[in-house]
Amino acid sequence: MANRGISADGILIDPARFTTTKTRILAGGRNTVRQQMLRIDKLNKGKVDENIRLTLVEMLRRAVERASALVVSDYTEGVVTKEVFNEVVEITKAAKIPVFADARWGIERFKGVEALIPNEPELATSSGMDVNRAKGLENAGRWLLNESQARSVMVKRGNNGMALFMPDSETSMVPIYGSAEVADVTGAGDTVIASFSLARTAGAKPAEAMRIANTAGGIKVTKSGTAVVEVKELRRALRESE
Repeated sequence: MANRGISADGILIDPARFTTTKTRILAGGRNTVRQQMLRIDKLNKGKVDENIRLTLVEMLRRAVERASALVVSDYTEGVVTKEVFNEVVEITKAAKIPVFADARWGIERFKGVEALIPNEPELATSSGMDVNRAKGLENAGRWLLNESQARSVMVKRGNNGMALFMPDSETSMVPIYGSAEVADVTGAGDTVIASFSLARTAGAKPAEAMRIANTAGGIKVTKSGTAVVEVKELRRALRESE
């Protein structure tokens, strides 16, 4: 991060917690593209200590003073509790900056944010609807939009691209960018929410930001591991797809 000019001041270390570990089992030979077959997760889902929570919120308060937007990526591991998120809402409202959120479970609890960005399984779990049935995705997306009062909901649909829901607007969709052949999905969701929030903060309309995020995610899955999508390759891909 330091080599890329990114501040690491906001990284908070809790000596009492072990670090989440994800072990990926890959199939394929040394000279072939390897496919992930299995992932074994070691997670810590206990709530963070009260002192850690207070420190985290204070660090967040200072960081927001220099920020144009806040991205919340909640893996339901005890950090983004209801108390923490309520404080996040107060901080960002005071700073007048937008919030973009994704969550493994219960994404509807993030109320009034700029955008919610779940994938289809997360949306199905929250809404209790079968998103693969006729109008299932439409109904589930509209449900989340109304339940959360978010300004927009963008759903990651894997090989089917993305769908964007907004109040008083028809649903917009984009097909998957590039080939359906995937080398590694690691970090694809993070790439999508980062590029979408950056595009929106830079002034792109939601549909434009979706196209940028869809393209960035499509580039990422062609790379192995937690790879970075560079600005130059994203710009090139966007030009080629016009």
